[in-house]
Amino acid sequence: MHELFGEWEAEMNPEDRADLVEAYFKEAALGESQRVGNGASVFVSPTEVASSRQVNILVIGRHDVQDLVSPTVVSAADATMQGPGTASRLGPTVAFGEGVQAARALTGDDRVAVSFLSLGEGDSVSNLSAILPTAGVPSITIPSISKTGPDAVFLTNSTSWSPQHPTITTGCRGELTVHLSLQAGQNFDDFLGSGALRNPLTKMAQILGKLRDDRGRIAIDDFYNRAQAPGDDARAALSAGGHDPDQWAERADIARFSGRLSTLERATLWPGFSVLDIGTDSPSTTRSPASAVATVAFYLVPDQRHSEVEAAVRRWFLDSAPAELRPSIHVLSSTRPFRESVDSLAIAAQTRAAYRVHGQQPIHVPAGGPAGSGEVSYMVGAPVAFAGISPPSATFGTTHEALPWSQFSVATELAAETILQLRRG
Repeated sequence: MHELFGEWEAEMNPEDRADLVEAYFKEAALGESQRVGNGASVFVSPTEVASSRQVNILVIGRHDVQDLVSPTVVSAADATMQGPGTASRLGPTVAFGEGVQAARALTGDDRVAVSFLSLGEGDSVSNLSAILPTAGVPSITIPSISKTGPDAVFLTNSTSWSPQHPTITTGCRGELTVHLSLQAGQNFDDFLGSGALRNPLTKMAQILGKLRDDRGRIAIDDFYNRAQAPGDDARAALSAGGHDPDQWAERADIARFSGRLSTLERATLWPGFSVLDIGTDSPSTTRSPASAVATVAFYLVPDQRHSEVEAAVRRWFLDSAPAELRPSIHVLSSTRPFRESVDSLAIAAQTRAAYRVHGQQPIHVPAGGPAGSGEVSYMVGAPVAFAGISPPSATFGTTHEALPWSQFSVATELAAETILQLRRG
């Protein structure tokens, strides 16, 4: 671990970072590696043939982190690893690797066989359907793990409300990501010269600016069809154990959303959207752009059907475009909402592990996993557990992100104890 962090450099290219991660996880998994996805992601699996007594798990994490500040300093003063992605991506990924090695040192056997898939730049949970087959999951091209694929999958880039309030995430929202375009057409210069053309970029901003109404709801007809309001138990879990969602949002420097719901509830239990990008694909000139493009992600909750939401979004955008601009929309990714049973192998092991480490029963929270990431359960055919250690603020784009070593140590202990609980069945 210290070698990995010590050699990490801010200006390192994605391939060199993947080299470091590959070497680290080959030691953690005692296995062989291959580059997958766009080449900056790494898959490592054990080399020894698994026995029928083994539990086979797949750990999926991230290492697309550039700026680490003083990552190798460990002291009683609780030094902190700082930089974007340290708490939400790299930290929890490496913590699981450390936990695997700690569990192996305690037991002296490999009854739990662990494979690691660490995603680099350009790869994400939304394109796992393209990455996993490349890595041979869950096909029989990994006989050293299992001919039927892993028994459980752990996703590390998810959320934990706070180190003081142990939580276990059991689900995530679905995600529909679309690319929107407004084109001026071939008669652009004529329109521009006469002053008759609306600036496509300005119009795109106006359309997106009206996506929420005064109550904070998404202003698309039929968007909420079939969506069920979160139950009392789900809402209560966000403030269980003395956790204060409003205080959390204030400490995380996150502006409160409009409406009566807390920011945490709105951002995890209800449908939502994010404008990921807006701009133009026209050549850079001093005149008005001939086009405007935007990428928008819509987040779905259980019972919503992404095909119906896609149809509603398509109608909304085509109807919102002015007559002189040519609108188009196409889907970049579409994944279903996901909930895992608290009785599944992985979550049952997590629950026992959390109790042993924290000395109190963890709170099961029905959301907090990366939107759309539950799709891996359908692809692999195994239960998915979320093993993140970062606060939700790390996933909301806050400028400051830090991982205290004490929190990293607890995450390592939790990962090791989870492995031991899986070993015991």
